[in-house]
Amino acid sequence: MQQLTDSFNAMVSQLVDRLERDARFASDVSHELRSPLTTLATSATVLSQHREELTPVAQQSLDLLVGDLSVFQSLVEDLLEIARSDAGAAPELIETVPALELVRQSVRSACQHHGIAAPPIEVADDVHDPLVNVDRRRFERVVSNLVDNAHQYAGGVVAIRISVKNATLVIDIDDTGPGVAPEEREQVFQRFFRGRAAHDRGVARGTGLGLALVRDHVRTFGGTITVEQSPEGGARFEISLPFKEGIDE
Repeated sequence: MQQLTDSFNAMVSQLVDRLERDARFASDVSHELRSPLTTLATSATVLSQHREELTPVAQQSLDLLVGDLSVFQSLVEDLLEIARSDAGAAPELIETVPALELVRQSVRSACQHHGIAAPPIEVADDVHDPLVNVDRRRFERVVSNLVDNAHQYAGGVVAIRISVKNATLVIDIDDTGPGVAPEEREQVFQRFFRGRAAHDRGVARGTGLGLALVRDHVRTFGGTITVEQSPEGGARFEISLPFKEGIDE
């Protein structure tokens, strides 16, 4: 038994070391890529300012370059975030904040960032003054990723609905797109997975990490996220978070 225990402990130790090395490697590579990427992005911006002076072929090449650079930059940022998560990095700052105002601010910020109209936010009558414990930056990243995902693949968010279910605060983000097939509803949260909807629409320019990051962040808040069918027939991404009622003064 002692020999078996020693062998098992050695195997676990080796596995932990390997996971830590992999996380450090991903983080180091991402950091090293940031500097040349910034230079390339700056150069592309300068070229874009003189786009009209270029030939049609050069303009087309520039557009392709700018598009791929944007995807590459997102990939590097997502890899850094994933590496921090895998390394067990704690949330930067957990705060107790009013959930409704947090959702409104996050939606407004996400829509401004992506240059799209903000969807309506519907609050159920039994939702009063819920407070949630979250890292604001990570929560805003969750909302931004879901809004962008709906914009890219599902025609945009049609509504965000907030309710209370089974003693948890539920935030539903609904769209009217093609939805997520039942067999893909767990896979969409896996890293580098691109669903059938993306390929059917000929849009496969995402990093494949957005929804994986969303799930990682929601879990750090003690919550869960699932995807079902929305009342409009599209996809419904449902975030469930523990909450407590605010104290009226």
